[in-house]
Amino acid sequence: MLILHSLHDLLLSGPHRGTAEVCARLSARGFPCAAASLTGDGPGRVYFEDRGVELHLVGAPSDSTLVQGVKLARLARRIGATALNGHPDRLPTWIAGLSTGLPAFVTFHRYGFDTRLERLLTKASSPFIGGYAAVSRRVRDYVIEVDGVHPSRVALVPNGLDTGCFRPGILSKEEARRKLGVEPARTVLGYVGRLGHRKGLDHLLRAAAELPESLILLAGAGYHGDNLRRLAEELGIAERVRFLGRIADPRPVYTACDLVVAIGRGESFNRGMAEPLAMGIPAIGLAQGGCVEIIPREARGLLIREYTDRALLAKIRELLDDPAGTAEMTTAAGAHVREHHNLEAMTGGYVKLYTRVLLEGRRPADLRRTPRAPRIPGVNDPDQTPPSVASEGYTGTLLDPGLADKRLL
Repeated sequence: MLILHSLHDLLLSGPHRGTAEVCARLSARGFPCAAASLTGDGPGRVYFEDRGVELHLVGAPSDSTLVQGVKLARLARRIGATALNGHPDRLPTWIAGLSTGLPAFVTFHRYGFDTRLERLLTKASSPFIGGYAAVSRRVRDYVIEVDGVHPSRVALVPNGLDTGCFRPGILSKEEARRKLGVEPARTVLGYVGRLGHRKGLDHLLRAAAELPESLILLAGAGYHGDNLRRLAEELGIAERVRFLGRIADPRPVYTACDLVVAIGRGESFNRGMAEPLAMGIPAIGLAQGGCVEIIPREARGLLIREYTDRALLAKIRELLDDPAGTAEMTTAAGAHVREHHNLEAMTGGYVKLYTRVLLEGRRPADLRRTPRAPRIPGVNDPDQTPPSVASEGYTGTLLDPGLADKRLL
């Protein structure tokens, strides 16, 4: 048996690191895995190399979806793969599965940003897919209710992180700040992830403009980076915003922060919030999507419920002014993440899915299982067009999935 996991690219990001980690653990659990990048090489190859996961480069950025699927099928035949798993590109995986006759799985890492054509093809191709894995209940509900896939085709495989690496006490704040050249007494707000417009970084910068003592650390890269640099200049805080670029290890950045801000819209899991919380670092998220699933009720005070500069600024001040209450919520949230969203739980979900389909020939989920939430509307947001940086919030087609006038579900 050999399961070939494919990714669109090899970026330095949490989902890429998570895929490498779960491939290594699945191999140790009796489900040998290899990995493939559909668009060529990238810095994220280090994740796979460090964990001893066999990695193949099968395509180029200019390849169409059809070409990606054909190349993936050729690789599967060449290395003797017995199953495919796409993260999260469904169409190349479906094409490769059909052309090779191999069971094909797709892991959905996000929701609400697919096109009408993608939704139709997801429903049409579902009978030919070995099974779908959804990284959170919110994603599973979306695939069932919006994409129209039967519940028996969608298994819940909770996203997880390496709680051996992301745990309290792994670094001291003094050491982390020394590495980054940050003053010991400075108030530091930070973010680690892709610099995309739906990540809420415009709100972070505008809130920081009202906190003259603060320093902002932004680790990551993306098409929205230039807009953020211009906004920092317009707000007069450019000297207080540090763009760190892509980083292989986010832990020093998290540890250097007094607060991590990860308020992205439509997050299926929100690794940028889960990782610092698992390390005992306070983090602010948006009370929406899968983010709510990683926060126990006693820690919901870490979430904002209105997607505006004003709400974020108020939450930052509230948490900074109440260190004891913030620490209590952070402790509760961190314990919840380490218990329910670790790599063992994630690996176990894939083992159950693969066992049911590949070894027992059964559907991936219980046929009688019903969705956990009502219908979640889609959103006309391709995650490509940067928003205006002049207004306070998002309007028109940039509203969140399920939002009305910026109020959350």
